Amino acid sequence: MKLTAFCGLLFLICFNAFSAVGPERYRIVKDQSGKVIKILDISLGKGNDLLSFATQVRENIKALTHGDPLQDKEVAGDLFKSDDLAKLESKFKKYQDKLAAQNIDAFFDDSRMDKILNHFEDQLGLIRTEKYQTVAHLQEKLFFTKEELFTRALRATKTLAKSLIDGGIFLNLVTYILDQYVANLMEAKAYHQHILLGWLTFERRDVFGLTVDEFRRARSSIMEARLNAWDLLSILSLKDDFPGFYESAIKKVRKKVRKRMRKNADRYTGRVDFLNDFQGRWTDKETGNKQIVNLYRKKSYFSSRPSLSYDQERPDFLRKKRRLYKIINLAQNLIPLPIIGSLMKNYNDKRFEKQIMEEGILYGQFEIDSDVTMLEVLRKQTLNPLIRLPEY
Repeated sequence: MKLTAFCGLLFLICFNAFSAVGPERYRIVKDQSGKVIKILDISLGKGNDLLSFATQVRENIKALTHGDPLQDKEVAGDLFKSDDLAKLESKFKKYQDKLAAQNIDAFFDDSRMDKILNHFEDQLGLIRTEKYQTVAHLQEKLFFTKEELFTRALRATKTLAKSLIDGGIFLNLVTYILDQYVANLMEAKAYHQHILLGWLTFERRDVFGLTVDEFRRARSSIMEARLNAWDLLSILSLKDDFPGFYESAIKKVRKKVRKRMRKNADRYTGRVDFLNDFQGRWTDKETGNKQIVNLYRKKSYFSSRPSLSYDQERPDFLRKKRRLYKIINLAQNLIPLPIIGSLMKNYNDKRFEKQIMEEGILYGQFEIDSDVTMLEVLRKQTLNPLIRLPEY
């Protein structure tokens, strides 16, 4: 390699400058000419211990086996229809007895579990690289759509697990831990990208030392990360005008939000106080509660109601509801129960993931405003131990 080329590469790798203001977790990476290449969030991937994550799953199994996760009727009644909840309650005690008979706790002390988890951690060196910490890439149009950070590591570790374990609930448990850990890693990244979107939306671009073009590209990059590989029309639009992609994408968001507002006009009193393009404050007509709702995301597949982001009168409600969902979903993954499977179709993982992801925008806003009460509420209700944010 020529010396000039080597020096240029070295400059690109080493020039990770602090943002002028803003959280210290951000690093701006520039090339030799001073052009911004990408924005990193160096808090991503730190302290993401797989063994600690497995311990949390272990505690959830104890709560599932020996507790009464359905005892909070307000929370359970919001997750399931009353008739469905009655059916679930009638079956659940027998299910718990069946689960207890498996002595699942012993699996966590099995040497095969250690071998599998250690192998997976060795495979996951990517979580400590710039690729995972990149929350906006200003020069590569399809950087996030193309990335498959953990697919190979997950596939290799599942193959190892199948060679060590002869199926059954032990293999179900290991598969659940591996899948959920990766899902939490990706959810953490998406959440942090939306925190940055909150900062870019409500702070001046010069906080990050960005030009107008760089500012537009940074926001477009985060919107690109929201795309699926099959969103062909959006991908073509992005390729055609990368800097302008954010503006065209956010127009579609606003159109969908206005439509949902019209459908739900009878559900709130007064006016909606918009916090950003996705979420707003309203007063629920039925309960009188002041809420933050996500007008872009439906509550569930069969409901046109916006999803809830925060209820002022019930600040812990959403955290409890999501925890119940996770515990019931864990049950379905360990020993599949037909009634659980049919009920959970209405509230699948992807729906919760998208709702949580967009709460990152709120987190960015409240971080700018130094609203530590809301920051703590939002952090806790992610229920994601891999989202490493300050505790207040």
